[in-house]
Amino acid sequence: MEHSKSLRLMEIVLSDVLSKEIQRIRDEICCGCKVYDQDCLMMTEPEAWTIHGLNAFDRIIQQRLVWKRFSDVMEILNVEIQSSFADHLIWLQTKPDQDLIRDLLQLYENNHKLIDIINNYSILQKNL
Repeated sequence: MEHSKSLRLMEIVLSDVLSKEIQRIRDEICCGCKVYDQDCLMMTEPEAWTIHGLNAFDRIIQQRLVWKRFSDVMEILNVEIQSSFADHLIWLQTKPDQDLIRDLLQLYENNHKLIDIINNYSILQKNL
């Protein structure tokens, strides 16, 4: 796998983990719409990323969720982990701002199919 594609894959994994954490935050403060399995009545997805994105980013970085998930994906793809991957993740974690959150939202929105494939394959691997 080409090096730059691996780094982009890390960013896609980051966007997926961030999306799940934003949803957890939204569920914690939900107005009740999730009880009825509706879309949130209080805010759109981009608004949620703007409002909760930095808080969610702090949570996932403290838990090392991104690195764990990324290394799992690289193992599935049978790609050797290189030190530059860790360096890139550290760089992404340095002073995250709303621009990074917007970029990650865009990556998340543009890569739903790939994210679904990774998630489904990860679940399959865990069940084997």
